[in-house]
Amino acid sequence: MKFPEPLRYRGREPWTTNPGDPYGLFVILPKQRSWAPAGLKIIASDGFAGDVDTHWEHASVTHIDDRECPTWTEMDAVKHLFWDDQECVVQFHPAESVKRNQHPGCLHLWRFKLGSFPTPPLDCV
Repeated sequence: MKFPEPLRYRGREPWTTNPGDPYGLFVILPKQRSWAPAGLKIIASDGFAGDVDTHWEHASVTHIDDRECPTWTEMDAVKHLFWDDQECVVQFHPAESVKRNQHPGCLHLWRFKLGSFPTPPLDCV
């Protein structure tokens, strides 16, 4: 994940994290960015859960007012805010048998840290 650009959006209470921490809550207020007219809350992580590396960087994205899921434009902008242009970041749609929906208005971005993530042929994407 790239920092420092997201640092200007680092949230405070109740998620007190320090500048330089590779995780935290980031809040983009309405009209602060043209691509986020409703405002966004983003919880980002470098993939560590305590001392264990999951090998997946992660960002969960919701609207400030929890109205509905973020748009493609908003998710694409979050991708570019937290990751370099050449990094592959994905959204997953898991099997129904293992799916858990903790927040119906939240979408997630994931980046695999241990190498290139397989992708379909470029003409298909």
